[in-house]
Amino acid sequence: MKLAAFTRKLLTAATFALLSTAASAGINGDTVGAAFFVPTLSGPGYSVGTDVVPVAAFDVFGLFNVHVSDTQIIVDHFYGVDSFNMTAFNGFQITDLSKNFGGVYTVDGSTTMVDFSAAHVATSGNTVSVNMAGLAFTEDTRIVLNLSPVPEPESYAMLLAGLGLTGLVLRRRQA
Repeated sequence: MKLAAFTRKLLTAATFALLSTAASAGINGDTVGAAFFVPTLSGPGYSVGTDVVPVAAFDVFGLFNVHVSDTQIIVDHFYGVDSFNMTAFNGFQITDLSKNFGGVYTVDGSTTMVDFSAAHVATSGNTVSVNMAGLAFTEDTRIVLNLSPVPEPESYAMLLAGLGLTGLVLRRRQA
């Protein structure tokens, strides 16, 4: 009797352990490209190059640097003290050449660009656009965007398997 209770507890613990380690599809290992756009997004972009995450880093024509990791996009090392011209779009795009971004992001609290908010960021498919038009910067300015990974199909399969095992244990307990 005690062995059966222990087995049930062990099975339940294993199920929750599997569920807590669900896989997520970040962008680690993906090739990303960067481009600078001004005065609009529909105009020709100025390619900054491609690199592989997690070490993807781009120097955007000496104006600022962009670093892309599996969970963040960080913009820093702005050149001097100035502001971006007020145009329809004055900023950059990061394009994942392997798959779509999750579309879920947050502006991190460590962002120091005055008046920068989520309204300055847009995602569409495999592209993240950051518009800094009209915003001022200093050499110490930072923009940090947190990217939320998209759950992989395997995560949902593990969830269903765990729920099925839990249901089976409960059903056997009632019998």
